[in-house]
Amino acid sequence: MKIIILLVVMFSFQAHSQILAPREPFTTESFFVPSTESQTLEGSPIEETAIEAQEMEEPIAEPKNIEPEEKRTTATNRRDSFGSVMLGYQVLNTWVPAKKTISYTQNFSEHWGLELEYATSKFSLDIAGIDLGRVEEDRYSLLGKYFVGNSFYFNFGAYVSKLEIFVGDKFADTLGNKINDSFIMDIYGASFGVGNRWIFNNGISLGVDWLRFNMPLATSTKQRVLKRLDEENSDDIKRVEKVFKNFPAFTFIGINIGYTF
Repeated sequence: MKIIILLVVMFSFQAHSQILAPREPFTTESFFVPSTESQTLEGSPIEETAIEAQEMEEPIAEPKNIEPEEKRTTATNRRDSFGSVMLGYQVLNTWVPAKKTISYTQNFSEHWGLELEYATSKFSLDIAGIDLGRVEEDRYSLLGKYFVGNSFYFNFGAYVSKLEIFVGDKFADTLGNKINDSFIMDIYGASFGVGNRWIFNNGISLGVDWLRFNMPLATSTKQRVLKRLDEENSDDIKRVEKVFKNFPAFTFIGINIGYTF
């Protein structure tokens, strides 16, 4: 019995001494336990690749140079077109006024074009005090056009003018009889002029020939009527012929409208 009591006392003393034993002081080193995962990733190829990816800068997209849309003008419309078809009316011109015209212009560039024009008119004329009766004129012109700026142009080229002059009732033959006949003149010359032509975005075209100068260089005349006239009337016809040969013809304010394609 004594032995049992002695063993109990010894066990109780040993347990009490363990409970009262001092604990180790608290430190941050004992609190934080290094992570096995972080130790594994540190210095690994995966970490190096991640760091390199962060260090690489994304390329900055450069803004595209967007050219502004070209403003359409008469000059650009002419440059981008093929040709123009025009109808016209020449208000004031010599020698036969009020000509009606039709023309085609081939547009080569912003500055150059080539025009073929046909003009015609019938009118009663009084030239150098001589009543000629009715005069019919058909004129064919081939003109180069040089454009300066937007719409203003100079034109230059050649023309052929066919005149048929019907003598009036005052003309009489050598027997004093009234005659009704004509003589024909072909006039070959050079033409110069200035004007404006506008081409709108829808193709409609307007033009003004401000001034045109037609200088005769050569003539050809069929004078069958002169053989039938008396001397006085024959001299009148020759004087008219001289005027057509030696004096230039002018055109003032020719209006044109058409379409450019």
